[in-house]
Order: sequence, then C-alpha cells, then structure tokens
Amino acid sequence: MITTNDICEMTGVAPSTLTEWVTAGVITPVVAGGPGRGNSRRFTSMSAVGIAVAVALAKSERGCAPAYVGAVVEAFAAVTGAWLREKFAKGDTHFFAIHQGKPLLTDPRPYELVNVEAIYEQFHAKAVVA
Repeated sequence: MITTNDICEMTGVAPSTLTEWVTAGVITPVVAGGPGRGNSRRFTSMSAVGIAVAVALAKSERGCAPAYVGAVVEAFAAVTGAWLREKFAKGDTHFFAIHQGKPLLTDPRPYELVNVEAIYEQFHAKAVVA
C-alpha cells in the first residue's frame, strides 16, 4: 500500500489536492485513514501510478478535469504491473487515453504525453510498486 505522503512526495501534488479528490469522491483509497499522524490514507500501487499520471496530466498544458482524474486512476487500478511492463517492452510507454476501461499507451510522440514508464520506474525504485 502507498500512503498519501508517498504520493505527494513523488508527484509534487499538495496533500490538500489529494484530500479534495478523496472528499469529492474523485479517487477512493483502499484504506480510508483516520485522524492523527500515522493514519494516512493508503492506495494500491497501481492506483498510485494512476494518480501520478493524472497529476502529470493536470500539470500539463492540456490540464485534467477532476472527473478525468478519477477515470485515469480507475483505468490504472484495472491493470497490473506485469501488464504495464509488457506494454513497456513493446515500446508503448506514454499515456494516450483510456480505452475500454484500461490505459491506452503509445510510443513517444512529438507532442506532450505523460511517460508512464518513467512514473512506474520512479515508484518501483522506491520499492512501492510490485
């Protein structure tokens, strides 16, 4: 499980933004957390990758509406690390869209796309993604 603090540290998103998304029902943690220190919300590793992709989209020139944040997180939660690694091995490393409830990845393009492989590797390097 990945904590809110882990996600904020790795993506640069403000904790208040994640709290707003959870409160509004845009994203759903696996563990709701509670008051006080050490009772952080927890997310699955693939949901955390989805949050990181959505944060990167939100920071891009394209932007990302909150409803799409939720859809991106759900799409990544629907796949496994093995599924992503298989896509990366084929050269499909960048997020393009959501298709049939899963992330649609493509090869790098000359226009702005989010590099999912880099995000996955960043989480993996911290040993938070299986």
